[in-house]
Amino acid sequence: GRSPNINNQKDNLLDVHNAICRLWNQVHTNQKEMDHEVNSLIQFSWLLFEMMTKSLVLKLNEKSVLSTSRSMSEEQISEILGSDFLSNLRSLSKIFAKDVATFGQTKLATVRSANRSFSHFLKELFLILPTKYVFECITNYCEEVTTEAASESPVILELKFQFLEILFNSPIFLSIVKPQIIPINDVKSYLEESATAHPLPQLLLSILNSTPRYTKELRTLAFDIFRHHLYMLETHKKYNNNPEIKSAAFGVYFPFIITFPLKLHQMRKEYSEHDIRCALVSFLAIMRNCSHLLYQYLNVLDQNETEHFFELLTDAIDLFRYKSHFNSAHAASTANISSIHTLHSHSAYILLKGESSDHG
Repeated sequence: GRSPNINNQKDNLLDVHNAICRLWNQVHTNQKEMDHEVNSLIQFSWLLFEMMTKSLVLKLNEKSVLSTSRSMSEEQISEILGSDFLSNLRSLSKIFAKDVATFGQTKLATVRSANRSFSHFLKELFLILPTKYVFECITNYCEEVTTEAASESPVILELKFQFLEILFNSPIFLSIVKPQIIPINDVKSYLEESATAHPLPQLLLSILNSTPRYTKELRTLAFDIFRHHLYMLETHKKYNNNPEIKSAAFGVYFPFIITFPLKLHQMRKEYSEHDIRCALVSFLAIMRNCSHLLYQYLNVLDQNETEHFFELLTDAIDLFRYKSHFNSAHAASTANISSIHTLHSHSAYILLKGESSDHG
């Protein structure tokens, strides 16, 4: 069949990134033979995205800005990479998401491979572009794929999870994320500010909050992605060498500590034991690394909410054979918060990795 043709572009070799971006956008503006062209783009996307990455690196290196490219302004990017590059890149992320939703049902193997290639492509962009522009592309993809008609199908959700899993569990992503510490003065305001400050982690948390409508398999995949991501945080050298940075990184997911207890009753009725275990160990890992936020959170809870929180904490610790630290819900509710830190690093490492005790 006829493959997409980029040879008619006027750009030189170092502008292949713009040529491919424009090509992908132009194909979707011409309805005639669009399906054939899009099928070719998806089939060879692994090559096209790799060509774009190399073209960007060559262009930045040619201008002697490769080592500082992640701090470039939008004006500098337009001057070096092309005036329409960022807008074309944003459009590409939306159009690609539409293609995933449209063709994922009928060409799953091909789309799954393309979806993986696009996620790796964005992951590599973290190394050469300012992070906010990469975040925009990720957000565009996630928003677009969930607005398509087929987005609630298990197949499309699985592709979305695959896309996010590659990003979240990448050492590149972990190394460039700069979490903001948001104080908890009011729970509602805190959740809103956290969602705004950390859009990507919010995507992951929103997936966990939506698990009641997923299939059993998708629920398990969602919780496994979350647990593995926390395991990566627990073991990444960037965080282990700096406890304050590690605490801030885990603090990005503190909203889970607030929302999870509200769903546990329903989870115990409907979710598998595996999913509940993943959720509980994630709860413990976040709490253990966020004592500063935990103090603030407990200070804004009323007595009933505090007792409910410590009942959940007792259940979680009991599940993983740490019952001796909290002999009862009442004792737990009056215990010093420092007792929580008896869940030492090795324990968190083992539990997040999935090697919990035979009773857990």
